[in-house]
Amino acid sequence: MLDTPLYQDRWSAGEALAEQVAASLEDKNVVVRVYALPRGGIPVAFPIAQKLECPLEVLAAKKITLPPQSELALGAVTPDGTTVWADFLPRKQYNQQELEQARREAESSAIAQQEEFNPYCPSAPVENAIVILVDDGIATGMTMLTAVEALRKQQPAQIWIATPVAPPEVKKQFEQVCDQVIICHTPDPFLSVGRFYAKFPQTSTQEVISYLQSFNFEE
Repeated sequence: MLDTPLYQDRWSAGEALAEQVAASLEDKNVVVRVYALPRGGIPVAFPIAQKLECPLEVLAAKKITLPPQSELALGAVTPDGTTVWADFLPRKQYNQQELEQARREAESSAIAQQEEFNPYCPSAPVENAIVILVDDGIATGMTMLTAVEALRKQQPAQIWIATPVAPPEVKKQFEQVCDQVIICHTPDPFLSVGRFYAKFPQTSTQEVISYLQSFNFEE
């Protein structure tokens, strides 16, 4: 934990990020869609979607891992099967059947999570829109990169990345694959996302549903 965290919580981080995102939109009449990576990305994305007055959507992306290194992301997958493997992955050193089994398990988990939240999302079309992908922070970037590739298939006009904090090298990575990258802070050393927040509890499924309901369906 930092002596002075950058953010009090995810909501305050989202408010700060919303100001930067809004300032970056030169055409205020453009169609915008805000997508959050669940679950921690939703409280960050809420103030952004609120500021831009656009729908708040969810896109699940799950890391592909193998025991005993369950924290090491070998890749990631979205519910539609879009899969991105880590650049460092020496694929030939792994059992290919085990990798595919891990991929299928991650895909099933992504599908299940997406189905939990779909009833509370308007599922607005993204074709020809600016899509802004939001998370509470980026460490390795695997899930975010896979989400970018999944959304690219839907032919948006542009894909933006927005997050409160990420390592400097991640910013450079996404600048090569996205139209706009908005990161409030790029500290070095990075270590973990949670160390930059005073309060960083896990976001529950019910919290996500409450956010989505209140934003998308309550007047």
